Amino acid sequence: MEWLKKVRAPKFYRYWYYRQYMLSKSLGDDDAEHSSTIGSAMLICLQYLGIGSYLLVLTGYKNALLHFIRPLTIKGIIYFIIVLLLCYWLFFFNEKWQHTLSEFQREKKVHKKWGNYYTVIYIGMNIAIFIFLATSLASLI
Repeated sequence: MEWLKKVRAPKFYRYWYYRQYMLSKSLGDDDAEHSSTIGSAMLICLQYLGIGSYLLVLTGYKNALLHFIRPLTIKGIIYFIIVLLLCYWLFFFNEKWQHTLSEFQREKKVHKKWGNYYTVIYIGMNIAIFIFLATSLASLI
């Protein structure tokens, strides 16, 4: 079980986690590490839905979004729980979130500025995925 302690999330997810943590702390959240873990899991689920829908549309599957939306009863809940456990393992297990914070707290002001730009772009892309999913669902209903 020692290998579980050594596994780390990719750097862009660690940076995103750091940004979520800092935002939660600035808003007065006392439990920002949990909020960031749940936020990361929600974002990964949204990315899965968006990328999966895009791939199904590209391959010619007409009702791509319904393929993902219909099973969001039990299968979606199970999928979210699995992703939440994965995020727990990558960010929270063995207090990895503290290592992530210490990794990015010493970044230079220029890097922090570029990191803010990347974070805004990342959020914008995920909002675009959400809008695509919402409009596709509305047109299918």
